[in-house]
Amino acid sequence: ILQRPLAEMLEHALRMVLDLTGLAGGTVRRLDRQREELVLLAQVGLPEAFARIAGSVPVAGSMIGRIVTENRPLVLSEGARRAYWSRLRLSFESLIGVPLRVGERIVGVLVLLDDKVRGFDQQQIDLVQAIGNQIALAIENAALLEERERQVSELSALSRIAHAAVSALDLPTLLRQVLEALAGFMRLDAFAMFVYDPQRRVIVESLGIDEGEDYTFFRNMPPVPGSLTDWVIRHRQTLAFRNMPAEIGAYPELRPITLGVAKQAISWIGTPLFDREDRVIGTIAVQSYTPDAFDDRDERFLASVARQVALHVQNVTLLTRRERQIRELNAIGRISQQIAASFDLDEMLRQIYITLQGVTGASSFYLVVCAPETHRITHSFFIDGGEEIQRDWPDGLPPPGSLTDYIIREGEPLLFNDIPAQAEELQRLGVTPHTYGSPNQPRSWAGVPLLDQDARPIGVIVLQDGRAYQYDQQTLEFLAQVASHLSLGIQKVQLFEQRERQIDENATLFAEAQAHAAAAERKAKQMTLVHRVTLALTSRMDPREILELACQELVQLFFAEHAGIVLFDEDGTGGTVVAEYPPSVVLGSRIVFHAELMRLLIEERRPIVIESVATSPLMTPVRDILQGIGIESIAVIPLVSRGRTIGSIGIDSIGHTRSFGPEEQELFMTVAASVAAAFENARLFAAEQEARRTGDTLREVARALSRSFEPPQGLQTIRRA
Repeated sequence: ILQRPLAEMLEHALRMVLDLTGLAGGTVRRLDRQREELVLLAQVGLPEAFARIAGSVPVAGSMIGRIVTENRPLVLSEGARRAYWSRLRLSFESLIGVPLRVGERIVGVLVLLDDKVRGFDQQQIDLVQAIGNQIALAIENAALLEERERQVSELSALSRIAHAAVSALDLPTLLRQVLEALAGFMRLDAFAMFVYDPQRRVIVESLGIDEGEDYTFFRNMPPVPGSLTDWVIRHRQTLAFRNMPAEIGAYPELRPITLGVAKQAISWIGTPLFDREDRVIGTIAVQSYTPDAFDDRDERFLASVARQVALHVQNVTLLTRRERQIRELNAIGRISQQIAASFDLDEMLRQIYITLQGVTGASSFYLVVCAPETHRITHSFFIDGGEEIQRDWPDGLPPPGSLTDYIIREGEPLLFNDIPAQAEELQRLGVTPHTYGSPNQPRSWAGVPLLDQDARPIGVIVLQDGRAYQYDQQTLEFLAQVASHLSLGIQKVQLFEQRERQIDENATLFAEAQAHAAAAERKAKQMTLVHRVTLALTSRMDPREILELACQELVQLFFAEHAGIVLFDEDGTGGTVVAEYPPSVVLGSRIVFHAELMRLLIEERRPIVIESVATSPLMTPVRDILQGIGIESIAVIPLVSRGRTIGSIGIDSIGHTRSFGPEEQELFMTVAASVAAAFENARLFAAEQEARRTGDTLREVARALSRSFEPPQGLQTIRRA
């Protein structure tokens, strides 16, 4: 028997009994005396839905409950369908049920059914009763084995919890190890454990597991009023539900809150943790989404776990407090070193913020330095969410009635756990919080004054956080020690800054002089390059050669990837690419320009910078041509000769976008003027050369005609000329 699961063994026994008796179906039920119910253990010959519909049957008022209350067999030769089975849509007509006894104690019932009208004689009843008594022994043995295994499991779980608690050095680790020990023993869907600070009345640590997923609940905030956890903490006793929807009405003050997967618990047990001074320091809760998942034994076991865990929570809390004190002392030592080593107040405060943030977890920090007599602010430093922000002070003073103003006026520290919830205290002090950085009002706020050697306030140092209950009295004490070191550092920096300001002013003047010199030198270099380009262009007399040379020089002068020159048509709609460098397929092509671009070049005669050829409307007619050779940005400069725009120069950026600044655009126009002048001179020179050649030809013809009087000979002379 012990080698087979009880349900499998009972099902096998039922099949044997049904084969022996020739009946159609049967059930075996265990008597739960605590709930006075008959719980189904096995069934044969009934539909699967039967277990869900009739898994538990109350003893009082039920037909098969009479077997227990009367402690004798129940026999129905006919009419069972009318009496009981019709509402379950079962067709059984006859029934025989016997109590399962161990000695004189009833442990359950065996019920056999048939779908025909059938009588049962005493011999058959005795046979079924004898079989039932054997089944009762099997159930009893299984229960004893289950009880022994449960005791072993409980002791093992408590041992694992004790071992885990001894090895855990922080609360999150302790909570997780307790959970793992419980999950291996109890039949639970969700687990939650809270560590509670009775002095601050907030939950300082929590861990929840719901259907395998980790969750964190209510950390650094009070228990939610009306919640199950709040009830356990306030009433200092265990709260248990076997079927919460049916039982919650007895607690009108409760407002169950769904956590984790947001499903409503059906079975729930929560028990408090107590410290050595009998104060509640936390809770442990288990829950299931099925009714009757836990019993009184589970409740007693959870209380044993709570007693054991509470001791270790106190030990870990003391260890955590000690480690916090060590971290704060180390931080004060580092801050003292940072103050001594730095003469830059902002850099000093950045390092102090990093140190404070590592110790306190503060998301925001600010420091205000003021004159002790007038309280006029001389320096302020704000960090919000890790980023420095600028803060303007009207009239150089903190806002009247602000928290900062209160500390400077009164010279006293302030601590708020949850500013929105402490409106009455704020009103009593006559202060109104002011926000900076994030528009959301902080919830936790801790500030202390900076005092000079005469104990006069010379500033404020503040930590704040968007989460509630982040700081405590120990935080104020820590900040006060930081403030005492920082006030000395500020006075040192103020003296140092007076000397540094003069040095900075001298350095600024020197830097400005250097910048002017560098600009002049840069301008001189550019003019030298322009002069070189001008000389190179004026030394050529071939117009096409001048334009080609101009493209090469422009590419080098402006570090461009490509340059091209277009000479405009007489109709003013476009022009022909007459030169480019490096050469491409567009050389010699006629290009139609956008009308607005032509107007700007002809009328306004200024450079047109197109940073994105792909998107500029001015590039619509030529976009495909320019993108075909990879041009992404272009500067178009008009070529102006004798007051008339004769063409344009394109300086192109290939493969990347580029911006051309005002200085470059000014230089464009200077170089373009040189190109236009050289080109116009070359055209005039070419025209003069052509006219000279024509004159020479005419003179040669006249001489030839004057030497010959024969017409044929004269015509031949003209042809040769």
